[in-house]
Order: sequence, then C-alpha cells, then structure tokens
Amino acid sequence: MAPTTPSHASTSGRSQQPIQPETPQPGIEVPMDTDEEEEEDIAPAHPSTHEGEVRKLKEKLRNLGTQHDSLLKGAKNNAHIAQERIKKLEK
Repeated sequence: MAPTTPSHASTSGRSQQPIQPETPQPGIEVPMDTDEEEEEDIAPAHPSTHEGEVRKLKEKLRNLGTQHDSLLKGAKNNAHIAQERIKKLEK
C-alpha cells in the first residue's frame, strides 16, 4: 500500500483571517489618558471612612478580650476543681 498523507479536513473550507484591532475613525477625537491629571483629581476617601471601621474593630477586640478572660477564668476554675478531686481520690 502507498503511504497516505493526513488530510486537513478540519480546516478545509474555512479561511482564517487575523483579527484586526479597532482603529478610531478619522474626525473623532479620542482623549489621551495621562496619569498626572488623575493623581491631582483623586482625593483619598479613607480618612473619614476608617473612623467607623476602627471603632467597630476596637469594640470587637474589646469583646474578644472579655471572652478570652472569661474562658481563662473558667479554665483555671476547672483546673482547681480537678486538683481537688485528685486529692480526694488519693486519700
């Protein structure tokens, strides 16, 4: 048998054309982006918005501290009770 060459059936009948980028039409003015102008116009919004966030986080931290203290107190109490029971069992 004669060797066969692979056919390109998947691309036959289709022509691939490169996609061309859009170019502005003549007569239409396109503004240029400059970083210098944008830096001057943008005012930082964080000073006024962070105050509420800081207040919430401080309150949350305070609550976590209180929760930590109560858990620590409970753990110490449980350790004390366990020591007392061990002493009773040893007698």
